[in-house]
Amino acid sequence: MPRDRIGLLLAGGTGSRLFPATRALSKQLLPVYDKPMVYYPLSVLMQAGLREIVLITTPQDAGTYRRLLGTGARFGITLHYVLQARARGVAEAVTLMAEAIGPRSCLMVLGDNLFLCDTPIPALAGLDARTSQARLFTKAVADPRAFGVLGLDETGQPRTIVEKPARPASNLAITGLYALPADASDRVARQRPSERGELEITCLLRSYLEDGRLQSTALGPDVTWLDTGTHDSLLAAAQMVRDHQRRTGHPMAAPELIAYRNGWIDAEALTDLARSMQKTEYGQSLLRYLAAEATPPCAVPQSRITAMPTLFQHFTTVPIERVREADLEEKKAEARAAAAAAALRLAIFEGVSEDRVPEFIKGIGADLHASVESHPKPLRKRLEEIRERYRPLV
Repeated sequence: MPRDRIGLLLAGGTGSRLFPATRALSKQLLPVYDKPMVYYPLSVLMQAGLREIVLITTPQDAGTYRRLLGTGARFGITLHYVLQARARGVAEAVTLMAEAIGPRSCLMVLGDNLFLCDTPIPALAGLDARTSQARLFTKAVADPRAFGVLGLDETGQPRTIVEKPARPASNLAITGLYALPADASDRVARQRPSERGELEITCLLRSYLEDGRLQSTALGPDVTWLDTGTHDSLLAAAQMVRDHQRRTGHPMAAPELIAYRNGWIDAEALTDLARSMQKTEYGQSLLRYLAAEATPPCAVPQSRITAMPTLFQHFTTVPIERVREADLEEKKAEARAAAAAAALRLAIFEGVSEDRVPEFIKGIGADLHASVESHPKPLRKRLEEIRERYRPLV
């Protein structure tokens, strides 16, 4: 994506639909399972390749966001903080951004919209920062009456935008993700406030529609879209994230991990960030990702095997039980490789020096099929996980 496109993240507003939880705290700072809500839209922008991001927030919340996110340097990005003194509508964010850093084409995301996807959203990959076209992103929903709805013509091009229609023209809800050209701030400057006294994003999008400069992209089934503006939707989002992370073993919407995958920070920086949170499952999941990347499951690099022959010598004595006799040799090989790899990854977690790895492996080996209570507390959970994972084989 061209460097002149910027990310625009809206984290202002009063969050009145979440009172009393948001009376003293910005809505986008509330947790969605194991991380602040703002991490999710931030991750969307980072996955789209944007390294310069403007965060719109209120004067009273700006200090908290700065403490949470800093300059963005630890994520390999640059963050600009722009203040919105009072809620005057979503579209005003474009004007505030232009006043702070100049007119720019932007990818704008609402701070309470979550776009959950295992990979970067494919629809964001080919956006052209130099285009004069605006683009909105839709998601098919069962009941579109609660959303802004996009109607299409016979060729599939945008025809109408109606806010919360009684009779929707389609099932395409307009999400809180928009790609806007650099002239958006000029259009907002000419826009009249709505009856609510706000500069509405719907009005801005309609102006592009009237000029034949609005395009749309439907998000596919690989993307789950959630608006976390109510207590129930906030709880549902947290449960969904928890279930997904437990199933995959990897964190969703982790800026640290996205920065590493994008090549914006190195493994050492990610390790330091993870260890600063190692008392949490979030931090541990980052460490697991690094360890799994360094040593694939059920495989130990040949260089490690050559340098540490005692590693496999030790595991040739691992007792193999509860397997059919016909599968014994195959299961032995699988169990030894898996147990050795798991133990070696644990050694890497603990930062054990090369010369002490065989001793470390020997010390924990029995606990792959025995008690772990004698080990220091920080090791117990991981040892228990390894033991349970390979219990059927060892």
